[in-house]
Amino acid sequence: PKWGPDGETIVYTSYLKGYPDVYLIDVGSGSRTRLAGYPGLNTGADISPNGREVALILSKDGNPELYVKNLRSGQLTRLTSSPRAAEASPSWSPDGNQIVYVSDQSGTPQLYVVSRDGGRPVRMTSRGSENVAPDWGANGWIAYTTRVGGRYQVCVMDPSSGVAKQI
Repeated sequence: PKWGPDGETIVYTSYLKGYPDVYLIDVGSGSRTRLAGYPGLNTGADISPNGREVALILSKDGNPELYVKNLRSGQLTRLTSSPRAAEASPSWSPDGNQIVYVSDQSGTPQLYVVSRDGGRPVRMTSRGSENVAPDWGANGWIAYTTRVGGRYQVCVMDPSSGVAKQI
């Protein structure tokens, strides 16, 4: 689950109907809305800082790709196209202009950043055999988990310099 910027909504993946779908729930009222129930995988949602869009992973067109869905109109925008890879775990930058996510297009799970408007993704990590679960903090840094020597560690990265440190 991930909180919306208003502190009153949460998006999450549920197997309520037997398949992974993305829901938005109003914490106060408990009302639930299904945001993504496409054929295949619907997962990994994160609400944009302005509360108008949600980044999510959908496999409706084949393999898991990163999409942005407008919460008012329902319009979907596909941001990645990696036919032999899977994307996961999107997280918005504090200004809502970029999204960090996980992709295994290099052969192992690594972090990539893409503009909200699409374009060429930039690989952010290369150390560690798995870099997963990114969370872009309000301070502008990205926290994530990395696997080094068979053990998982928590790291933080300054995306403007690419410098990461294990904490």
